Amino acid sequence: MKALAFLSLFVVFSNVSANPAAPLIQAAGMLADSYQRCFSHADCTVLPAGNRACGGPSYYLVASKLNPNFNEVVYLANQSVAKETQFNKDNGTISICSILPSPVTSCYNNFCVRH
Repeated sequence: MKALAFLSLFVVFSNVSANPAAPLIQAAGMLADSYQRCFSHADCTVLPAGNRACGGPSYYLVASKLNPNFNEVVYLANQSVAKETQFNKDNGTISICSILPSPVTSCYNNFCVRH
């Protein structure tokens, strides 16, 4: 499942190499996916990443708050929002203008999962 999530993340952003947020989102996703252990639903969270030109995140990351690199994941996700917001502003980017709904996450078999 993690490989599928990473693959879908790669496919979504492989065509936007000019966008400076893409590598940040990829790095945050890989780092988040490297440790998804949890003991309760409260250990899992959803982080917005990137920013569509019409508003809202380009992607959501599921992360475990128990991840030893959780602060780095949050930092990279936040940086991706700032970078893509600036990129969109500087380039007059037009997007699909649909709001990406935030996924629900839970702790299932001691791993954070997206629903």
